[in-house]
Amino acid sequence: PYISCLCTEHVCSFQGPISGRTQKSWHTVGTMTDKDNTSPKKQPGSPSPPAAGDGSPKKQKQTAGQGAGGTKLKDAKQLQAMIDESERREAQVNPALRPHAFWDEQPVLKLTDAANTGEYAPLEFVTPRPEPYPLPQGFVWDCLDLKDDKQLEELHSFLAEHYIEDREVQSTLRFTYSKDILRIALLSPGFLSDWHIGVRTEGKRKLVAFISGTPQLLLMGEEKVKECTVNFLCVMRKLRAKRLAPVLIKELTRRVAATEGYQQAIYTNTDLLPGAIGTCVYWHRPLNFRKLLECQFVGVPAKVTISAAIRLFRVPDPVQRSPPFQRMEVKDAAAVAELLNGYLKKFRVRPHFTEETVAHWVTACGPKDTAPSAAAAAAPAANGASSSEEKEKAENGGEEKEEGAEEAKEVDTATMYCFVRKDKKGAALDFFSLYGLDFRVVGQGEQKHSHLRVAYLYYYAAGTLSATDLVGDAIANAKQLGYDVVNSLDALETGTVVKELKFEPGKPLHYYMYNYRCPRSQPHEIGMLLF
Repeated sequence: PYISCLCTEHVCSFQGPISGRTQKSWHTVGTMTDKDNTSPKKQPGSPSPPAAGDGSPKKQKQTAGQGAGGTKLKDAKQLQAMIDESERREAQVNPALRPHAFWDEQPVLKLTDAANTGEYAPLEFVTPRPEPYPLPQGFVWDCLDLKDDKQLEELHSFLAEHYIEDREVQSTLRFTYSKDILRIALLSPGFLSDWHIGVRTEGKRKLVAFISGTPQLLLMGEEKVKECTVNFLCVMRKLRAKRLAPVLIKELTRRVAATEGYQQAIYTNTDLLPGAIGTCVYWHRPLNFRKLLECQFVGVPAKVTISAAIRLFRVPDPVQRSPPFQRMEVKDAAAVAELLNGYLKKFRVRPHFTEETVAHWVTACGPKDTAPSAAAAAAPAANGASSSEEKEKAENGGEEKEEGAEEAKEVDTATMYCFVRKDKKGAALDFFSLYGLDFRVVGQGEQKHSHLRVAYLYYYAAGTLSATDLVGDAIANAKQLGYDVVNSLDALETGTVVKELKFEPGKPLHYYMYNYRCPRSQPHEIGMLLF
């Protein structure tokens, strides 16, 4: 595939002293001792294998001085070194053999555990320590009040500067979560400010690290689990050597365990660590191919012209549905929650939505002027390359005018859009949602484009439409909203439609459960999505 993928997400990045996939994990990497490995027996009459360097005068003199016993000891050391090197190389290929200084001591599934035990149960009861974990000198704990606009702006600026970056493309792409998305993710109904944990400097009270938890009801099979959804682990770059990330994780664990009824947590990571319960893959659907190419987000395969690639990824006009998709309003929240919960029953790992949670998606950010209106949805010719002249231009690679217009107009760079089809009685028939992130381009692509607009496919429920039609409508709406690419995990039913809808594969994202045993799930069995 020629998509240069961005797939760190989001991530609740339990990645170590740093957030973002470009840096090393904070676990200690070393060699393992395999008790099952034994030294091969020497066959009678067979010569001992020569050691590296044998035959030189210096080595012969040393061996003669040591005698027979010294020679055997030297060979044993060399053999052990060969075994250690073999294990080191195998651990590089097989992550299950890697030691993890932190996670090996936590109540999580081990990578070598049986994949499908059929059991759903906590691993142990976590007894919280009464006092907070100590921080390095000069730093103090702080609970962020994100309902205060000043503190929300502070967190927004901190994450924009220090959160996830993608450096696997020639241009560095830095994720930027808007304040709207932070409100939706962190201030959902039932949130606890005690789980919004910051680390500040003692003197100037500067925010230098953050981790968040959000309470949620999760269904694992038929078992109901009250859990903490962990996200936005981030440490200021210049402080990552101080190993603040493990302390942040332990402190959040302590506070969660101190909350009545909470002993479990769910989180995601692009690195394979102990505790994985399933793995999905990020897929990318280009919408503005030329801009993505100029930002080095995509490449053109051999023997394919840019014009041909643009034609390949041209987005079809929106389909005229009856009844049509409309922007969801607060009054639709109960019907949408009922539709979502019914649809998600087919997945092994899934959240349970309340009317208040679904309404929060609307009230946390409100409608935007850039959202397609009902009139626009009914008249797609006014929103895209629908005239024969524009289509001909697009087919010939002449999309410069359309793309330039999208770049110049004022658009909302990161918000949430919810669309619902309803029958005459107000019951929800189909539903999909998107949220946007603004990627800052820092590098070779910066001179021509400063930002990429990335839409993420969020929860959806296919009631009367097929998954192909529903996701296709989401792509068409993302194009109308001015986004450059749609990203989606192959969770829910998305994995069955990505190839038909011209998505390109990206990086894997692993799902983890803290202090819980359950069967490992395939992507089509996962109905849980995180920001």
